[in-house]
Amino acid sequence: MINRLLKTGTIIGMAICVIGYMLLKLLSLSAGYFNIYDITYSLTALMGCLFILTVSQFVKEKIYDVLKIIGLLFVVMLGTSLLNEFYVFEFSKYHVFYIKILPMLLFTGIYSMYLDYFRKKENHDKLDYWKIILLTLIIINVYFIHFNFHTSLFKDVNQVLFWIIVTGILLNEYIEPKVGRIE
Repeated sequence: MINRLLKTGTIIGMAICVIGYMLLKLLSLSAGYFNIYDITYSLTALMGCLFILTVSQFVKEKIYDVLKIIGLLFVVMLGTSLLNEFYVFEFSKYHVFYIKILPMLLFTGIYSMYLDYFRKKENHDKLDYWKIILLTLIIINVYFIHFNFHTSLFKDVNQVLFWIIVTGILLNEYIEPKVGRIE
C-alpha cells in the first residue's frame, strides 16, 4: 500500500515539478511562485527517496547493519554532548571538528556497505551502476561541503542522476510485471 502511494505520488509530483519549472522559466513568474515550486520539488524528492528505500533490496537485506551504524553514531554523539553538558570534558575547537566529521563517517560507512553489497551481487543491471555513480558523487559532495568547497556542479549532477534513477525504478516497477525487468 505505502509503495503504491509513494509510486503514484512521485509520478504526480514529478509531472507537477516539470510543468511548474517550465511555467517559471517561460512566464518569468515572481519569487512567490518559485517558493511554491521549491516546496513541491522538495516533497517530490522526499517521496522519491522513500520510494527508492521501499523497493531497495539492499535496505531489505542490510537494514539491521545500517541501524547499527546509525545507533553507534547516535550513542557517540549523545555521549560527547553529555560529557560537554556536565562539564566532564571540555571540547576544544579540534574536538568540535571531529564531532562534525561523525555524520560524514556515517555516510561513508553506509556507502562502503553498499559497495560490498554491490560487489557480492551476482547480476548487475544498468540501474545498479547508476546508483553506484550517484552514491559516489554524493559522498564526494558531502566531503566538499564539509571542507567548504563550492559544489554547485556536483549538486546539479546529483539531482539529475537522482531523477534518472527514480525514473528507472519507476519504469521497472510498472513494466516488470508486464514485460520483464529493464536490463
